[in-house]
Amino acid sequence: MKFIADANVETEIVRWLRSIGHDVVWVVELPLYFTDAEILNLANQEKRILLTYDRDFGDLVFRRRLASEGVILLRLQAPLQSERLSTLKNHWTTFEKCLSGHFIVVSDHKIRIRPLP
Repeated sequence: MKFIADANVETEIVRWLRSIGHDVVWVVELPLYFTDAEILNLANQEKRILLTYDRDFGDLVFRRRLASEGVILLRLQAPLQSERLSTLKNHWTTFEKCLSGHFIVVSDHKIRIRPLP
């Protein structure tokens, strides 16, 4: 699976996704600055699922109707990166088969999956 990780996604999460065989572009590794709309556009052009903590992407997808391959919005509250990664790993199998075409919100105790417009 192909992902684009927003600048606010932790190193540990990016490393874990890569370690299990996913193709991950991490915004902080790109040579240019991108706005949220440009990140979403890049993700869409390259058929990548966007991984972010930024709620603004919900507005871009649902209110402004910008195209998206899929979005995972992380709402993980644990103070340590390792704890947030552990929570994501525990939830991963619940939603990994429906990444494309969905807006997925992952919190500590709940997952919401909504089809994209």
